[in-house]
Amino acid sequence: MTDRTQTAQEIGHEHLLPQRLLSQRVEVSLVGCGGTGSTMAVGLVYLHQALLAFGHPGGLHVTLVDGDRISAANCVRQPFSESEIGLYKADVLASRINLFWGLPWNSDIRFLGPDWRPAKNPDIIISCVDTRRARKLITQTNAYQNALYWLDIGNNADTGQFILGRTSKSRASNSRETHLPNAADLFPEIIDETRDAKDKLPSCSALEALESAFLDFAEKVPLHYEAHRAWWTGFRERGELLALLKRSDATPLPALFVEGESDVAIVR
Repeated sequence: MTDRTQTAQEIGHEHLLPQRLLSQRVEVSLVGCGGTGSTMAVGLVYLHQALLAFGHPGGLHVTLVDGDRISAANCVRQPFSESEIGLYKADVLASRINLFWGLPWNSDIRFLGPDWRPAKNPDIIISCVDTRRARKLITQTNAYQNALYWLDIGNNADTGQFILGRTSKSRASNSRETHLPNAADLFPEIIDETRDAKDKLPSCSALEALESAFLDFAEKVPLHYEAHRAWWTGFRERGELLALLKRSDATPLPALFVEGESDVAIVR
């Protein structure tokens, strides 16, 4: 088994989770319930159960957010059936998860916008969206401003990424605290909606999308798995979030960490 201290020294970065995530139920808003989002949602169930098994006081409470309805094309590449065509993706996934695992998770069938406000502000926002505009909208919401972390997961035909970072407000609330940079900090272009027209996105046609290798890439690089593993490491090690990436087809980002008193234990 890998030694935690040795791993931290090898990688060079260590970030401590805020105590409130370890002492109370963690509120999560998962935005986007398509191919990546639906897989991530099911994975969060296992993370929730694992947290409880390790003594976490409340595990996760997740709200699935998506204003999109299920189409015939969705039934080819996403976990929906023809009998569900026309229903809201978020409603179907939340109902399915709650019935199977007996959970009280929620769905929100509204599209995002600057005025979007969830019933309860999340501690963590997870975005599984496919446009830069959608990511920008997330950063403009009240929920984002009050969240602690933003985990962005996305891919196109050839590449993909998952980036976990603190939100802008959580950084500004304590200038002495270490800032774990988020997707927009590292790559400002990821919220530049003027670039959307140039991006190669999945077609509404299932056949065209499959010919573009979207299904193939999703199978080869399970971003959701790596994202779950990163979070699980943080909770399991009592708040120490390590950048654990050792897959041959995954590359850690050379992110810059700012030293402070409350978060960083090791900065190389």
